Amino acid sequence: MVGARRQTHFAPKEGVDLTNLAESGWAIIFAHDADHAIREAVSSLLEHRRKQATQKSNYYRENTAVPANGHGKTKNNSGNNCPFLAGLSLI
Repeated sequence: MVGARRQTHFAPKEGVDLTNLAESGWAIIFAHDADHAIREAVSSLLEHRRKQATQKSNYYRENTAVPANGHGKTKNNSGNNCPFLAGLSLI
């Protein structure tokens, strides 16, 4: 089909327990211009999730979206190996 988009599957690998963050992972992406007070307000949640998602491996990511241009779009980099985030691009 000309011009058709390929659908990407973002589900975790088979056998990964989604209720166990040590297996599935956890991430948060803050807007590039987010007020630092927002990060501070959720800091206890972030620490809690970090402890859960790093019990076996480092499946925790905290990232900031970086503007790629002046049109509100963001630029993403890949390179994580977290099963939950496989296929997603995080900075």
